[in-house]
Amino acid sequence: MSAEWNFEEFSRSILKMYREELTERGGSFNLALFGDAGAGKSTLVNTVFGVEQAQTGIGNRQTVHLQFYREPDDGPLGIWDTPGFEIGAGTVPTLIAAVERTLQKAKQGNGDESIHAVWFVTRSATARFLDAHAELIRSLHGLGLPVFSVLTCVDRLDDRVDPEALALAEAITARQLPLAGGKVFLVNSIETVPLAGPTYPVHGVRELLDATVQEIPESVRIAAMAAQRLDFTVQRARSKNIIRVAIAGALPAHSAPPVLDMASLLAVHGGMMSGISVAYGVPVDVKALTHLLWKILVGGVAVKEGAGWLARELTKRATEEAGKKVAAKGLIKFVPGLNFVVGAVSTVVGAPAMYTVGRAWMDVCEYLRHHPEEIKSGGETRYLDLFLKCYQERVRDSGPSWLSALLRR
Repeated sequence: MSAEWNFEEFSRSILKMYREELTERGGSFNLALFGDAGAGKSTLVNTVFGVEQAQTGIGNRQTVHLQFYREPDDGPLGIWDTPGFEIGAGTVPTLIAAVERTLQKAKQGNGDESIHAVWFVTRSATARFLDAHAELIRSLHGLGLPVFSVLTCVDRLDDRVDPEALALAEAITARQLPLAGGKVFLVNSIETVPLAGPTYPVHGVRELLDATVQEIPESVRIAAMAAQRLDFTVQRARSKNIIRVAIAGALPAHSAPPVLDMASLLAVHGGMMSGISVAYGVPVDVKALTHLLWKILVGGVAVKEGAGWLARELTKRATEEAGKKVAAKGLIKFVPGLNFVVGAVSTVVGAPAMYTVGRAWMDVCEYLRHHPEEIKSGGETRYLDLFLKCYQERVRDSGPSWLSALLRR
């Protein structure tokens, strides 16, 4: 008995499923950052979204240069920024003209680079909010953009807030600007540890994110929540639903006992893991993901018979918990003398494993969102190592009866 699988075809199918998930997610959430150099824009964006701002502190401080970047190209977050720019008298009209051109291009078909919200960032320690700042906020609002005024580096302990920051916020509010959220947002993007005195914790960033999500178009809210890394509640809920749908699709009601061929098993797992990656805003390295699934399910790039690590694990656990009677019923097919799963894998055995694979891949995605620097350098081996560790931890946490309970249904 043998089966032959086409690696390149499978890789193309992974890419296709990933793109379908991107389409369902919608476009990217594009955030514009305004404020003087050194205001704390980069730190704020990195805290909320786990991305570094495009190179800061460069460029002519008297020249308006509106710059857009998104990493990767199909990522859920785009950033508009003015690197190294200082807002001053006479520069606001030039900047607004650049924003107007951007919005006009978006209306003419380049919607992927539109602007959905503006964070106007001021460092609280400067105690400075100029007439030019107010003019820019009013002008951006006039273009139909929600503008959030954000004070960064605000020291706060419990309900005690730096009085100088409060005074600056009150001064901004007194100008009666058209601020999204109806207030000035006070935040501290990173924990502050002074040489003497108490440690000031991170605060205010979640409130700012929640207010922003409420103001942006509904079509990009999913992308915004996928991009943020403050709270994975939404990503987890979406991923769990993706896992449920994948398992339901792999358990056809008319089949008794339900059996999947290996090609279908690869496709179901590939679609599930692609969907989870999109839900978390983790860019899929199609080659790495294809190799990962191929190795754990099939075992090699050009095999006719044999199985990878996960397929062997399925065989081992099924025989341990269900006994040889299950194999005799055709739930698992063996190569005589090898104890390898080949050609078909029972979904009675595969469903709980699929659930564990999905939850393990969620763990991998959360790890990568907390360590975004590893996404760029994480190759095939890194993905494999991370997945195997997370999968084994999930199996250990699930206890010894993960399959028995299902078989008794």
